[in-house]
Amino acid sequence: MYLITSLFIWSNVWTSHPTSTTTCGCGDGAGAIWVMEWPAYALSHGLNPFFSTAMGYPRGFNLLANAGVSAIGIPLAPLTWLFGPIASLNVALTLAPTLSALAMFVLLRRLVSWIPAAFLGGLFYGFSPFVLTSLANGWVNLGTLAVPPLIVLCLDRLLFEQRHRPGVTGFLLGLLVALQFFL
Repeated sequence: MYLITSLFIWSNVWTSHPTSTTTCGCGDGAGAIWVMEWPAYALSHGLNPFFSTAMGYPRGFNLLANAGVSAIGIPLAPLTWLFGPIASLNVALTLAPTLSALAMFVLLRRLVSWIPAAFLGGLFYGFSPFVLTSLANGWVNLGTLAVPPLIVLCLDRLLFEQRHRPGVTGFLLGLLVALQFFL
C-alpha cells in the first residue's frame, strides 16, 4: 500500500517518460542527478565512488563530506547503466517514502498491537511533509528516513528486550549506522 501511495504521488513521472522527467524542475535536481550518476560511472571506470575531480576541479569533490548518496547510488548502478541517472533518481524518489514508511511500520508493530495504528504511523512518517518536500527538491539524502526506525528497533532489542544475542544485534546496529552515514 505504501508503494501504491508513492506511485500516486510521483505519478507525473511514471505516466510520462521516467528516464527524462524528474519530479520537479526546482531545487537541487541537477545535483541529485549527478550524485546518482557518479557511483555508476566510477564503478564502471574503476574510479573511487566517494571522490571525484569531475566536480570542483582541480581539488575535487568528496562525496562523503557532502550530499553524496552512495548507499543509494551504488545499489542502483545497474539501473543507471541501463536507463540513466534520471531513471535511478526517480526510482530512489519513489522508494524512499515507501521504505521509510515500512521501516516505521516495523518499529511501531513492536510497540502497538493494533496493526492499523502501526500502518497509519508508518504512513504519517514515510509521507510526512518533511520527506515529501525533501524528495520533491531532489534531496534524496534527507528524504530517505528508512534507517532511523531500524536503529531504534536495534537499540530497543539491546537495551530493553535483551532476549536476542547482543553480538548479532550490535553487529546489525553497526551496519545500520554505517548505512546511515552513506546516506
